[in-house]
Amino acid sequence: MLYSRQCAAEAESCSDDPVVRVPSLLSPMSVADRSTMQNRLLARLPDEEFRAIVPSLEAVHLPQGFVIVKAETLIEHVYFLCRGIGSVITVSSGRQRAEAGMFGREGFSPTSAGVGGTISVHEVLMQVEGYGY
Repeated sequence: MLYSRQCAAEAESCSDDPVVRVPSLLSPMSVADRSTMQNRLLARLPDEEFRAIVPSLEAVHLPQGFVIVKAETLIEHVYFLCRGIGSVITVSSGRQRAEAGMFGREGFSPTSAGVGGTISVHEVLMQVEGYGY
């Protein structure tokens, strides 16, 4: 299970309850409705592919600093942002870090999963709080 602070809506305050709650825009009903899909990549999938992926989508709140994946670790989840900004960080063998890129609602991360990769070569974390699938 992914850990996230409880947020019934963006405007409400958050607690430390590990239950994932997201804004009403990400209700399970809206996942199947492309007209409300805020992730641009998911919204542009062909109908057959979109319908195939919908059952696997789980709406999640992504707080600032949330680590999507650490470098050189197994990819367990792929995230499609609807709001927020993620940072892709290169980590050297000496553990020095440098931001290599950013992404938002136009894509997904970790991208190596898109070409069949099972290990992330970058660390990916949320720079700006958001939500997605």
